[in-house]
Amino acid sequence: MSLLWITMLDLTDYLQFKASEAFVAEFGDCGQNFTVAQKRIVRTVDRLTRDRQDGISLRELAGTLGITPGAASTSVDLLVKRDLLDRHVNPDDRRAVNITLSARLRRLCEKLIDGFDDDFAEIAGQLSKRELAACLKTCGLVSEKINRTMPNFNEKEG
Repeated sequence: MSLLWITMLDLTDYLQFKASEAFVAEFGDCGQNFTVAQKRIVRTVDRLTRDRQDGISLRELAGTLGITPGAASTSVDLLVKRDLLDRHVNPDDRRAVNITLSARLRRLCEKLIDGFDDDFAEIAGQLSKRELAACLKTCGLVSEKINRTMPNFNEKEG
């Protein structure tokens, strides 16, 4: 069992390294000193706004992360100053704001995903169809079990 965790940690380290490398290349000094909490906020905004062009409310972001709206607002302010997130007036309630990834960060995320796809295609090309199918099935099962065992893993600040 420990081999599975070591393998998953290796993969996670690789993905984080590639993302950090691209992030610093794009944002310079702004890409450094990026806290775990800030990364979670950015990933959460990305995940929740993929199909929602108008963004998410600060209250929704705070609720998803399990933090207060004040804490979310403070973090969002810092991320807006770093050109990572944007605030927009909510079209349904002019007193409220919606949060989205900045256009610059959205382009970087798309570039990263394309790069990860290319990396995986190269790795997958070295596997037989049977090995690739087994790998994808195992990854899917592990992900499913994590989501069943810890249903709020991708939603709550941890």
